[in-house]
Amino acid sequence: VMTTLPAFSFQVLGALQAMSRDLTEMVMSFRPSRSKLFTAMIIPAILPDILTAWKVNLGNASRVVVVAELVGATGGVGYQLLQQQQV
Repeated sequence: VMTTLPAFSFQVLGALQAMSRDLTEMVMSFRPSRSKLFTAMIIPAILPDILTAWKVNLGNASRVVVVAELVGATGGVGYQLLQQQQV
């Protein structure tokens, strides 16, 4: 969580900032409620970026876990890799 949360947050923030201003102004002209604005515009606009960020950060997290196990754990995939390398 500590290694992926900052990157994930910045990627989601970037997706929010990349939303089309013209589309936002057009939707706001219809005066939607907050829930309607969120479900009809914001979520569909940023969902592809959220899923991509999730996939990338899941890969990064798995690498961090394996490296952490290589360095200081007595069990897990990283520890087994280190043991097999020494044998």
